[in-house]
Amino acid sequence: MIAGDTTDLSGVLADWLPEQRWYSGKGRTVDRLTDSGVVLAAGNPVLEVHHVRIWYSDGERAGYLVPVTIRHDPVEGLAGALIGRTNATRTDSTSNAASTASDSDQPEPLWVYDALRDREQTASWLSLLAEGAEVGPVMFRPEPGVQIPSGIPGDIVTTEQSNTSLVYGDEAILKVFRRLEPGINPDVEIHHALAGTDNPHIAALLGSVEVRLTADPDDGDPDVPGPARTATAAMVQKFLPGATDGWSLASTSVR
Repeated sequence: MIAGDTTDLSGVLADWLPEQRWYSGKGRTVDRLTDSGVVLAAGNPVLEVHHVRIWYSDGERAGYLVPVTIRHDPVEGLAGALIGRTNATRTDSTSNAASTASDSDQPEPLWVYDALRDREQTASWLSLLAEGAEVGPVMFRPEPGVQIPSGIPGDIVTTEQSNTSLVYGDEAILKVFRRLEPGINPDVEIHHALAGTDNPHIAALLGSVEVRLTADPDDGDPDVPGPARTATAAMVQKFLPGATDGWSLASTSVR
């Protein structure tokens, strides 16, 4: 799980997840669902990344990456991106600057949106990558010597079986991997392997996002925490119309 101090969204996410194209547990019975996350950018809206872990009745498990924005008021133009509404005690990341200490103890309604469809915070992904930021367990890894565009909002272009992509004008494309699994994503690994080939048909890798996963008590003895593992959460490539991604090229070459 991702270790962090964010609003528990397990209730609204439990209702929202099964409706998503990339959710692999359709038709299964959920035994247990846990949610943990970290704040990437404070303000209104707040940008958070959540790791939702699910245990199914058939013994299978799955982990999903869910970036969200949290707002104090609903936004009419974002109705299609709404995940749900929750009541939560204000934290430093979600409270208004004018709030008093006594106000911070009072629950308030919060609107939770799919961050990849909330255009106002999409530029944060590239800004954090350009900085090489580390926010709690989330690590932004720019490739050496590359120029990361900044200040450009992203627009959602595809929602596939396992990822969601945003395009940033004609500068970059962000691919967010919805299934969060330990290890380097094959797409990132192959792009690293192809980095020296200068293939004009492959969009250059600009960077990736990794998260450290803490040990879960259900993975073993709760008194003996396991080592932290990392998982690839996202990758950013230079936008190249008609480009082939590294994974597709590698898959085709071995057929």
